Amino acid sequence: MMKNLLLFAASKDQKKYFDSLASFAPERIQVWWYKKSFLPAITLDLPMDLLSVQIEAIFQRKKNLSKNLNKSPFYWSVFKFFKWLEAIFMYWVFLRALKKYPQTFIGIWNGKKFRQAILVIAVKKLNKKTLFFETGPLPGYSAIDPRGVDFYSSLPRDISFYKQHVCSEKNVMALTENITDMPLPKTLPKSYVFVPFQVVEDSNIYLHSPWINNMNVFYGEIENIAKQFPEINFVIKEHPACPEIYTELHKRALLTKGQIRFVENVSTDRLVSGCSSVLTINSTVGMEALMARKKLIVIGQAIFGFSGLAKVATTREELEKIFKDIDNFSLDKEAINQYFCFVKYQYAVAGDAMKSPSNEHFLLMLDKIELMLAGKVKEAIGCENINE
Repeated sequence: MMKNLLLFAASKDQKKYFDSLASFAPERIQVWWYKKSFLPAITLDLPMDLLSVQIEAIFQRKKNLSKNLNKSPFYWSVFKFFKWLEAIFMYWVFLRALKKYPQTFIGIWNGKKFRQAILVIAVKKLNKKTLFFETGPLPGYSAIDPRGVDFYSSLPRDISFYKQHVCSEKNVMALTENITDMPLPKTLPKSYVFVPFQVVEDSNIYLHSPWINNMNVFYGEIENIAKQFPEINFVIKEHPACPEIYTELHKRALLTKGQIRFVENVSTDRLVSGCSSVLTINSTVGMEALMARKKLIVIGQAIFGFSGLAKVATTREELEKIFKDIDNFSLDKEAINQYFCFVKYQYAVAGDAMKSPSNEHFLLMLDKIELMLAGKVKEAIGCENINE
């Protein structure tokens, strides 16, 4: 019998999904809409160190935006002051609300955005347990994980774990033939490294990219490699959801006489299928590169950023070394297939939670929830590195 689960909805999309999930088990799952809670707890309890981490995270998130690069120190002092007030108030509101709910398990979408991250602090303060929801890590799939999502997930980053996984299916999650057969524009070089830009405000940048904090810095590293290896071409595509404007980078790319170029009207999957390798911070395009069985170079923290799947660089020197030896970069296609096999059939849940998932998706999600709430986390997601 499933224990009670409280699902915290911090947006209308989340509420829609959680309401649908709860409708399959209304007697056991309750949805908590964040706008219903507005009264703070009467307490002086404040985990200042944990709140400080979240203040610093949102500070870095906002500071990396181009429009904010020239803001004065005084502006940022005021920004942090009001964010502290907001964080403290939210923490007290969540603390009061959680004490009223009897549920031991709290379901949270993503858990890394400011509001949800403050909630996580309150949840842990009251010794309640978390279940994190997110779309991915594969296209068309979703996940539930007691540890977190993306780099915080329970997925092991050790290729030997996946090599032990028995998989009878070949070419799991491979790119479809109709994509690979599409012709590339003649303006593109015959051989190129594909570089997907990312949304600067995304948590994968401000939380999981230790040495590349925005796309301007990223471009500088590409430029450095291009100067050292003039025979290597780079094709960059901006993220369609990022509001940043990179006019100056486009001008700098023109000076490279085609060695570095930006493209717009070519699909990402086609650019992946036509490239020699992919260089990413930690974009989901890294997964697409593995699906296409392409060489993958990762310079941030990612669930696929480990030896056996990709080459990982944590400094400029390491990145230079990878490109110096790029011709000797060999793919272990069998290991990649086993990795996808595990993630697809053991860890993830079929269906994108934000794109009208089917009834089957919700039933599969409920099966995993039931196991997790019963303390059978390893059985739910197949990962042995979980502390139950």
